[in-house]
Parts: sequence; structure tokens; C-alpha cells
Amino acid sequence: MISSEKKYTLIKIIAIIGVIFSCSCPINGQEDKDFIVTDAMRNESRYVVQSLERTHYNKKPIAQINSHEFINDYLNHLDSNHLFFLQGEVEDIHNRFDPTIITFLKQGNIFPAFEIFKTFRKNFRARIEWIMERLNKPFDFSDNSNFVPVRKDLPWPKSEAEADDLWEKRLKYELLNEILLDSIDKKKDNAKKEEIVNKEEIEEKSSPNSPEDDLKEAFINIRKRYERLKEQVEEIDTVEVQEIFLTTLAEMYDSHSSYYSAESLEDFSMLLSNSLVGIGASLNIEDNYCTIQELIAGGPAERSKELKPNDRILGVAQGDKEFVDIIGIKLRKAVSLIRGERGTTVRLLIRPADGNMDDRKIVSLVRDEIRLTSNLAEATIFEIPKDTVKTMVAGITSEISTDNNNFKIGVIELSSFYAPNDSKSNEPSTTKDVKELIIKLKKIGIQGLILDLRYNGGGLLPEAISLTGLFMPIGPVVHVRDSQGQIREFIDTSSEITWKGPLAILASKFSASASEIFAGALKSYNRAVIIGDTSTYGKGTVQLLSEINKPLNISLWNKTTPKMGATKFTIQKWYLPDGSSTQLKGIPSDIVIPSINEFLRMAEADLPHALTWDSIHTIPWTDESTEKYTSTVNPDTLKHLKERSLKRQSSLEEFKYLQETIDHFKKRQDQKEFSLNLLVRKNEKMIDNDFRKLMEKRLDELSKLKMDGIEVKLDSVTKGPGAQLAATDLKNTTGETDIDSKNTLAKFDIYKRESLRIMSDFINHQMERDPKKFQAVIAD
Repeated sequence: MISSEKKYTLIKIIAIIGVIFSCSCPINGQEDKDFIVTDAMRNESRYVVQSLERTHYNKKPIAQINSHEFINDYLNHLDSNHLFFLQGEVEDIHNRFDPTIITFLKQGNIFPAFEIFKTFRKNFRARIEWIMERLNKPFDFSDNSNFVPVRKDLPWPKSEAEADDLWEKRLKYELLNEILLDSIDKKKDNAKKEEIVNKEEIEEKSSPNSPEDDLKEAFINIRKRYERLKEQVEEIDTVEVQEIFLTTLAEMYDSHSSYYSAESLEDFSMLLSNSLVGIGASLNIEDNYCTIQELIAGGPAERSKELKPNDRILGVAQGDKEFVDIIGIKLRKAVSLIRGERGTTVRLLIRPADGNMDDRKIVSLVRDEIRLTSNLAEATIFEIPKDTVKTMVAGITSEISTDNNNFKIGVIELSSFYAPNDSKSNEPSTTKDVKELIIKLKKIGIQGLILDLRYNGGGLLPEAISLTGLFMPIGPVVHVRDSQGQIREFIDTSSEITWKGPLAILASKFSASASEIFAGALKSYNRAVIIGDTSTYGKGTVQLLSEINKPLNISLWNKTTPKMGATKFTIQKWYLPDGSSTQLKGIPSDIVIPSINEFLRMAEADLPHALTWDSIHTIPWTDESTEKYTSTVNPDTLKHLKERSLKRQSSLEEFKYLQETIDHFKKRQDQKEFSLNLLVRKNEKMIDNDFRKLMEKRLDELSKLKMDGIEVKLDSVTKGPGAQLAATDLKNTTGETDIDSKNTLAKFDIYKRESLRIMSDFINHQMERDPKKFQAVIAD
């Protein structure tokens, strides 16, 4: 899954960072005398160091760690936006600990972590006192100053005066955000609660606050936020500081390695449990915000189609009650607000990852039990013209068939690679379900098949291997190399091929891990056309979680040892049949469709200290030829498909719409500085709103060009008490899920539409090249 092993790595740690970043009152937490290194801490720290040195994939001695970089990373964990430390203090810390930090680590002595944290805490307390005093005075929102809110790549302030100026701007920036968002969010929230659909009716039923009221409420909200964060900071103890420090060390080896305290380990185990009651989303804290890390297949969040990874949750409301601001609170507290009794409603105030800084939307979800296998494979059949001609309908480029003889194309959506814990169980599994759907699709007469893995974060490796076998003869699917350099080959041993016809895989930056193994293997054998983002996520490593009181190869404690933490570290890398790694580069698409995802810093390559890409020597597999038994993708076919797709991308109205949306997003994302002038910000917001309304209107027009589909269901879905087998229930759709019209991206799926056109071209090309073979492979 997308960083599934990593999900909780930063949960507690970054939660602390976010809290520290925004807290606002003097604290009465642990005194300096409490920040001492205990024997248990020494043992845990030594174990972490030994685990990384001996068992991590890189097997790098601790002495080879760059001490300056390590200390800098720790400072950034404490002060990610460079607002609390002064530049001179940072230099003093480096001068003091750069020469000795490795020796301390070898001894299991985390004294430097506590010393640096105490310096930070001293600055923090002083700054919080300053903040609270400053909030008692008015602010001028009419000047022309600017502020850069994300300062992680900027230097620390050189003086107290420079720090004061930064905080002056920071507070003004936060207040402006509250002023700009308050009235519009209240209108949307009231409309949501009253289930008002008409936008004009929303405006009539929601009278805006006066500017004075908005300003007053903004001050109240910011003050409450800091008061709440003060309580969080007071809870910071030595264990949490140790967790930040040791995770910083583990991350020096690679971005998926980490250390869990005993408390974090307990939470992590709960996160991975088979059944949860909530919204079905993995969360962490990034830059002070509760952020969606991954949507769990089958959960309310995933089913809503209104949330995506990297969306930020700003507030939580129970039913129709008022929102609780959760900016800056610890993750455990945020999760407790989001979870609740099954069947109850929770509303989330969201800042979309693919929106502007000022964008907000309210998502209402009904809590439900989430099982990791609850979102099973789904299939739909579409009839697509063999060839298309352009016509203008109400000024929009559309497509119509030149005759009534269309291609039938099946699309299978797969959100994860799942299977029961017991291999002998009759419960659903990915391979079994996809095979059933393919057989049903073949009976209806499909001529091409698309597997949609755009939001498949991975899952079980054995399922990825066995699923690959449904589309190719016996052969290697993936190689795994461990830290000793030993290579193990995983082979599909089934000679049965369920689908031999034209095959395409629709992928994205969210396709990760097992998805990449599956797509990469089929690409290696030229068995499928990969369509979508430039590449997939790029996670090609395997992690192991080792509890400290259950060591791998060293024995430090007996059975009476109290519960301790755990270390998670990378132990293996994956390689495709051609020997190339999936790490960092992912699986490149054969045909790229423009996407906002390209500009979201969310892939493996965007993580610090990610392991590099490499390749291994593999023995070519010559037992059976994929070309002989299946419909393959040769260079001539691929060139033809690319040319046809690029021609459409340069002419169809929907791609013009898509490119304008991407350009607008990129322009906003590239904006680093924000005006602190209220009138300027209001004008910018008005321009953004006008653009959004215009694009929504255009999308509504485009959505009239729907592609009707027929849903094909699994027996496990249709058979049951009072249910009838309905393998081909008609589902009127645009090639997308039918959901609330406000979810504009979901109601017109440009990527799926183009993948269907590409498959139509693929089928046509195969028929022209070798009609006899084509008929043979789709009939078998």
C-alpha cells in the first residue's frame, strides 16, 4: 500500500511537530530534571542502532551517517517552518554535537536529543508569551506586506527582531484565512445541514456576518486554537522526544524506516486491525494539519468519492453540531473525534489537496465498520465506436459512431489486492473475483479489457502474483533481493490464461506497491498498455516491524521486561522480470494523460532519503512465449495508439478543460508568497471563485456526453437472502460512479473515457494486423 508501513511512522511524531509549531501559551510540563536518559531508553536506543546497522537493507554502519544532516533533520522535526530557533542557536548546536553525536548513538545515549529539545522549549515558551500578548492588540490588514507560510527551505531568523517580524506576519496570515473563510463556510455548512441543493437558496438562507463580526470571530478562533495547542504541548514527555529523535535516525537510512514508542506501537496495531468503525482513512499530521494518508478500500471515505489522499481535515462536526477546529491537535485526539458509533454522521471540513489555499468543502459521512476486503472488484461494460468522427453539439466537440457496430470493452475497478487470512477459506480474494468477472464479461462478448488501478495502494503480494497469471503464461512476476544480496524469484505457476485479448491498465501516482508489481510484470512481457500519469507511486521496498522486547537476533531482556517500542526498517527491494526496480521510478505509462497528480508532492521520489533506483541481472524466461498465446503490445501498435491519443488530447474539448484546470492549479501551487492585504486577498478569492464556477458550468455541459455502461456483479454481491442473480444490471453512468453532482471530477471521468478510446484503437489495430489471431484470443 502507499506507505502502508509508514502510515503510523509519522503519526505521533509529526503530531508533536505540528503542536509545537502552533502552540501559544507558557507550559508547565516536564522540568529539565525529568529529561534524563534512563537505562530502558539506552537499551531501546542501542537496539534501534543495532537493527539499522545489521538488518536494514543498506547495512550501513552508524559511523557513516552524516552527523550534520542528522542533527539538521532533527531540528526540522522540532521546528519545521524555521520560526523558533535562531540561526546562531542552530550553529551552536551543530558545533556542540556534530563531532560527538555518533558516539552518543553507539552508546544508546540520547542526551543530545534532550539538550536540543530544551533549547527549543525555552524559545517556545518565550515565543508563546509574545504571541498571546500580540493577539490582544489590533492588526493592520491594509498594508502591502507578504508572507511565505511554508518556510522549511528558508533560513532560520538571525535575530529576535527578525523572528518577531515573521510571527507578526504569521498571525496576520492566520487571521486573514479565518476572515476569508468564515462566512462562506458557514453558508455551505448551513446548506449541508438543511440539505439545500440550489445555490441561490443557500445565499438567501444564510445572511453573511459583518466585517467586524468576522474579524472578532477570527481572533476568537485563533486564540482558542492556541489555547488548545498549549494543552497538547504540556503532554510532551521524554518518550515522545525519544521517538522523534530515533525516527529521525531511522529516516536517515530510508524514508520508510522508523521507531515506535510502546504507545505508538499500540496505536499502529489498532490501525492495522481487521475491523474498524469510522470513515476508513489512514491519517497523519503534516505541517500542523490532519492529513489523509490513504483511503481504505470499502470505507465510507473511499465510497464517497469526495476525498483523496493529501486532503487536509481542518474541522470535525458530530451530526449537525458545530465544527471543532482540529488544526494542530494530536492525531490520537483527531481520530477520536472522527471515529464513533456505527451509523452516526460525521462532517469534515476539508481543504482539497488539488485545490487552492482558500478552497474548502464539507464532506458528510456515515460511520461504518470497515473491513479490509469489503471493497471487492467491480466490472462495467461499455460499448465504444469502432471509429469516431467529430461533430459539434451545442458548441462542444462530441463523438458519434460511424455505424451501429461498436466494440464491447470491459472495465474492472480494483482498489486493493485482498484475500482471506485462511488460504482454504471461501471468502473473496482478488484473483478469484477478477477471474469470475472476466468469465462473465467474456460471455457477454467483450473484445478488450481495462483494469483500473488508479486508487489501488497495494495489498498482498501473493495476490499480485496470481492475478498476473490470469493474463500470461507461466513465468517470473517479481524478484526480491535482501540485504545479503540474495535474490528470490516469485513465479506464476498456473498455465491457465483467463484473458488473452487486448489488455490495458489505467494507473496513477496513487497506484503503489503490489499494483506496481502487477502492472510492471505485464509491461515487462509487453502484455498490457499502461495508461495514466507519467508513472506510478514508486515504492519498491519491503519493511519489517520488530518489537524491541522480541528481538530478531539479539537478546537483551527476559520475559519480565515491560512493554517497549519497536523498530520498522526496510529489508528487501522488488525487481521486475526484466531486472529493473520499481523503487523511485515506479512504472512509466506508455500513454500519458495530463493530470494534476504530476504537481502533487506525494510520490516516493518526493520523500527524503528514499532508496535509489537500480537493477539486477536476471535470466531471460524462454519457457513459453507471451506473444504466441496472447494479444501483446509491440512498438508499432504502441506508436499507433500514442498518435491517436495525442490527436484527441489536442482537439477534444474535455482535454482543453482538463489542461486549463491543471494550469490554474499549478499557478496557485507555485504561489509561495501571499498578500497580507485583506482587499487583495478578497479579490484573489473572487477571481478563484469565478474561475471555479465557469469550470463547473463547462463540466456540466461536458457531462452530457456520457458513455452508458452495464454493471457486471460478483455472485458474492448478488446472491443472498431475497437477492436474485443480476450479473448485468443496467447502470446509467458516464463511465464514472454516480454520486452527488458537487463532486465535479467524479461525474465526468476524462481518464476512463480516454482509456476506453485507446482500447477501441487497440482492438481495431489488432483486428487489422491479424484478424485470425485476434478472434482466437478473445474467443478462448
